[in-house]
Amino acid sequence: MKQKIYLLKNTEFNTNSHAERLVEVTGNEFYHYINAAGSEKKYFVHITDNLFFEAAEIIVEVSASDYYSWKKEYDRLYYQAKLSEEISEISWDNLNAKIELNPEIIPEESLLKKENYWNLKRALLSLETDERKLIGMLYLSEKPATMRQAAEHFGVSVSAIHKRKEKILKKMKNFW
Repeated sequence: MKQKIYLLKNTEFNTNSHAERLVEVTGNEFYHYINAAGSEKKYFVHITDNLFFEAAEIIVEVSASDYYSWKKEYDRLYYQAKLSEEISEISWDNLNAKIELNPEIIPEESLLKKENYWNLKRALLSLETDERKLIGMLYLSEKPATMRQAAEHFGVSVSAIHKRKEKILKKMKNFW
């Protein structure tokens, strides 16, 4: 397989002004062609794909309009490739497959948090007012109280608060 193929427009064989014939030239001929003195601006498309072509690189001379349309499409594909590195699409069909996701946006964790929130809310609503107040003081307030502070607030011993807390937590566990 050749490393490079150079294809230039051949005006000698043009019988139809709309049809252009391409001729393969060597690397030296290509070099002399592009460095010819007084020549007009030339446009080339550089194709690198060794899957379907006869060479690793193909350089083709094209018209200005063909070059600009090719460049526009190339830039669009390049932009999409860059975007796809940053953004990945997840197919609904593949949700059951193992997919690595950002841990902050795992749907299962979000669903579990919501479910735990609703279970906690139901559990708290099932408690008596004093029980709810004790759990709120010990766990849910901005600055949780100690068992001693709760005992002083309710006017009972620390061991009584401990027993009451254990009984309430056991009652709340039934909601999970």
